[in-house]
Order: sequence, then C-alpha cells, then structure tokens
Amino acid sequence: MTGAKTLQNAITEAVREWDTVPLKAVSEVYPSNVDKKSSDNEDSVRLCNYTDVYYNEEIADDIEFMEATTTEAKANRFRLREGDILITKDSESKDDIGIPAYVPTDFDDVVCGYHLFLIRPDKSSISPRFLFNCLRSRLLQTQFENLANGVTRYGITTGDTKNVTIPLPNEGFQDQIIDFLSDGETSLNRAKSGFEDISKLLYSKRQATIRQSVTTGVRDDHTLTDVEASWIGEVPEHWDVVRTRFVAELHSGHTPDRSNDEYWEDTDIPWVTTSDIKPFREGRKRYLHETENQISELGMENSGAHLLPEGTVFLSRTASVGFSGIMGKPMATSQDFANWVCGDEILPEYLLYVFRSMDQEFDRLMQGSTHKTIYMPDIKSFKTPLPPLDEQREIVEHIETETARLWELIDRVEETINLLEEKRQALITAAVTGQIDMSEAKGVSKSTI
Repeated sequence: MTGAKTLQNAITEAVREWDTVPLKAVSEVYPSNVDKKSSDNEDSVRLCNYTDVYYNEEIADDIEFMEATTTEAKANRFRLREGDILITKDSESKDDIGIPAYVPTDFDDVVCGYHLFLIRPDKSSISPRFLFNCLRSRLLQTQFENLANGVTRYGITTGDTKNVTIPLPNEGFQDQIIDFLSDGETSLNRAKSGFEDISKLLYSKRQATIRQSVTTGVRDDHTLTDVEASWIGEVPEHWDVVRTRFVAELHSGHTPDRSNDEYWEDTDIPWVTTSDIKPFREGRKRYLHETENQISELGMENSGAHLLPEGTVFLSRTASVGFSGIMGKPMATSQDFANWVCGDEILPEYLLYVFRSMDQEFDRLMQGSTHKTIYMPDIKSFKTPLPPLDEQREIVEHIETETARLWELIDRVEETINLLEEKRQALITAAVTGQIDMSEAKGVSKSTI
C-alpha cells in the first residue's frame, strides 16, 4: 500500500463518523507573493511575515509588523480579514510547515507576506475557528509533513495544500467543539503559563549566579570596591579590572574568496561560522569540537583567516550577537567573531563566563537596525574583572556546580511544559476528529447536535 493510501485510510478511520473534504472545498487558498521590497510608486502596507505567524497563534495589532509597499491589487487580495488563517509554507524542517495563526479582526493595512499561505474560509460551509483548530491538530500537521518536499529546505505546493483533508461535522457540532476547546485550553494554558514563569525565574537565577560570581567572587571574606566599568559595578579590593585584550590576545576571522574554487577544495580546517552558534544560545554548551564548515589551507593562506589554538574563546559579534564558546581543538573563524587567546593570567573558562555575564553590555554596544553588530573598536575596549588564578578556578567550579543544579531543575520544569503542550495537542486532535463525546463533555444531548 502506498504512503498516500495509508495516510488517507488513517484519516478516514480517525473521522469515520463525519464527512471529510479537501481544504479547497471549504476555503480559498492563496500563496502570498508580497515580498519585503519597497517601491515609491506602490501603496504603503504593514507586512505579516513568517515569524509573526510562527510565534503567534493569533495575529493581533500589537505585533510590530514590518513596513513595506505593494501594489493596490496585491494589497486588496492579501489584506487580512476577520476569520482568515495564515500558515507557513516552507521551512528548514518539515514539522515547521503548516503552522497556523488566526486573524480575529479586520486590518486596514496589514497584508500576508511571502513564505505564507492565506486561507480564507467559506463561512457558509465551515466555521473559521473550527478550521483553525483543524489546522492546529496532529491530523493536519501529519499531512503537511508527509506532503513536504525538499532536501535542505522543505516546502508544500499550493495544489497539495488545497487538497489536504479536513473533517467536516455539521455546524452545531463545530460550535460545540470550539466551545469545548476554549474551556479545555484555558485550563491547560493557565498551568503551562505557571511553569513557564518558573522556568524564566530559574534562567534568571542562573544568569545572576554567573554575573555575581565573576564580579564579586565566591568568597565571603573580602571587601568590595566600586569600579568605573558600567557593567561590572564592584569587585573585591584585591582584584584587578583590566582591558580584556591585555590578558587575552584578540583576533578576528575572515572568509576566503568564494569566487576562487581552489580555495574551497580539500577543505579540512575547522572553520567557525554563525551556523555553529545555535547550540550555544541557551548557555549550557561550553566547548566546540566540530564545525559545520571547513576551509582549505590554501584558502586560509590567501585570506585574513588564521588557525587559532585549542582553548581560544570565541564571541559572535554580528547577526547572532553575544554568544560565546571555547574551541575544543585548533580552528579558524569567519569575520563574524572576535576571538581571544588567553594568556597566563586568565583561564578560558573564566573568560567565557565573563562574556556570558555581559548580555546587558552587549545590548548597549550593538549597532544597526536589521543587522546587529558590535564593532571591533568597542570590542577592544572590553573590560574584565581579574581575580588571581586560584580564585578564577574556584569561581568556574562554583558556577558549574550551581548551574548544573539549576539546569536539572529547568529540565524538569520544561519536561512538564512539554507534557502539557502534548496534552493540549492531543485534546485538539481528539476534538476535531470526533474522538470526544461532546454530549458527555459538555452535558449536551446528541439529538441537539
């Protein structure tokens, strides 16, 4: 049996008591072609983009939409109306395709942007809220994942999107399901929100532990003194506060000329780029042992890139700004990094935690509107609190012990959050596929449905 037939049999079995129809039978489906470019001879609009949909279940006016322009015809076609549903149509991961967001009100100037489908339900055939719940369900998400095509980036065609199968109970049943899910999700969301607040507190505690440890130390028998460096505040009297480049040699990186094919043959030198940053965003990972990209000896010799020793502390300074790690073996980097080869007076692990306590300082120094950067003159002016080496070791050990405990608590809390989200997803899927008896769930006689 083919995969398509297996999936269709599963859909038929899941909603065996109801009709099922293709999405196109109950709605219009439009792939947006409104891009982010602006032109003087077009109408000004606000653009609802991929991330606005991906991170929001409802499209509200308090979202900071991007300013753009488009033609009058496109503005009229893709302007958001009450009851519209937007879904993502391509991504680097199959399970990020078909993520929906509901439009609860008409917008005067907000239009659906590129990389999205605009779904406009026929309200005489289906409730927009019911269709939104269908699109959120595992039933539809599985269909989107199975229909997605691609290698490094996946997408779903307009034709396949129009033909995904939708459960279609009668209007009364749709209304009952909407009410049931509204009540059920309220309770689950309240519980989930409580655990998310706990998770935020634990992350804040972790950050405070790092910052306090590298500024005031972990011993109780010393006197503190104020320093002028704005982010540091105060340090023990017997510590120094120095320019970071006085205790760690500062290096930048570079990218070999991409137009020269010879520079990109026989690549075997680990080369740190922004694609390696993702595992370091959370702050749990410390060492980088393998890179996604490599460069060749010839490419390195004919560029500003150079091999840095194991133990070098790297800090991202463009695009993903302020994330740091330690090289687990000799590596080169792109120009997106500032790299610090530690001298005898400072431990790489201690310097790493100094950088990880400087988030507010990085925010202050970043420049640029869409492409954030910390420029090298500002990086050269970085200051570092510098305790004796034995205290640096104590500080690193203290941070690692305390943060390990906090990570364990964070893991437990986030496991609970994930379980609540799974329960919410299961509730939605069961409701829209007829697996929950609404007469029992809501005290309604089946004869009235």
